[in-house]
Amino acid sequence: MRLRPKDIKRAESTKYLGLVAPSGNPEQDLKMYTDVILRKGWHLTERTESNPFSDWTTTFHRRIALEHGFWDQPVWAQQATLGHELVHIEQRIDIGRHRFNVRYMARPRWRWILETQAYRESVRNLKARGATSSQVDAYIEYVIKTLRKRYVLGILGDKQMKKETRRILLLGAA
Repeated sequence: MRLRPKDIKRAESTKYLGLVAPSGNPEQDLKMYTDVILRKGWHLTERTESNPFSDWTTTFHRRIALEHGFWDQPVWAQQATLGHELVHIEQRIDIGRHRFNVRYMARPRWRWILETQAYRESVRNLKARGATSSQVDAYIEYVIKTLRKRYVLGILGDKQMKKETRRILLLGAA
């Protein structure tokens, strides 16, 4: 499967970047993300260790199921994750819950678009907190690997697609 120019254009959209402006204080930023999510009527629940998906954070219904041990992570990592999930909340609002679910579950191109938009917010958060270029590069490699393996996006095995994903993740992340 190859991505089409319109898929790339959709992934490049900056619509969901900076939904919460960074204050420079990670604890304050985490609180702002949490408050925005709660005000939108969503709930945060940490999964138990016995849950078969305990190492995943995901949104469904009106709940964000956080990976087991989420609150033990560094504040900046929690903030980046909640920023990512807030993008998915906004996507669901814009697209509609049912259309979002169908696109996400049944169409790998759309899954790539939606996840790339959300991971861009995580990259923006990393850069805003002062992450080095090598830290950002390592995170992007992690994202590409995650998209290929967890999200079953074999298209990212292609060298050109890795390059394209890297380029898009860095857009607007200054």
